[in-house]
Amino acid sequence: MRRFHWTPGHTVFQPEFDAEHRELFRLGDELQRAVQAGAEPQTIDEAIRLLAAEIESHFAHEERLMRSSHYSGYEWHKRQHDSARQRVQALAAEPEALLRYLAGWFRDHTGVADRMMSASLRNAGRVREMAAS
Repeated sequence: MRRFHWTPGHTVFQPEFDAEHRELFRLGDELQRAVQAGAEPQTIDEAIRLLAAEIESHFAHEERLMRSSHYSGYEWHKRQHDSARQRVQALAAEPEALLRYLAGWFRDHTGVADRMMSASLRNAGRVREMAAS
């Protein structure tokens, strides 16, 4: 079973975030395939390292945009990121547990928190456009 299969239902309607999310799903799928294939430990460790680095880059990007737009849910959203950062680090030595955690976390986080944030960012952009015209 593929845990990391991107579908249109995962979109948050923010093209740059959707592209980053697709990459996270791709890297998660790559890790899952390596684990299922019984890849060498160093191959799995490298896949985990790449996925963790991409997660960190994506979180930092979201957090920058939330701060710059004065998103009211920033602290709540960042706490979710911080919790995920800690869990990824804690589970890095347990690929199966990491995969289970991330599959559920990505689904839940993108489906609620990221959609709320993206809607707020889109609305802030509309307000700026209206003020500029």
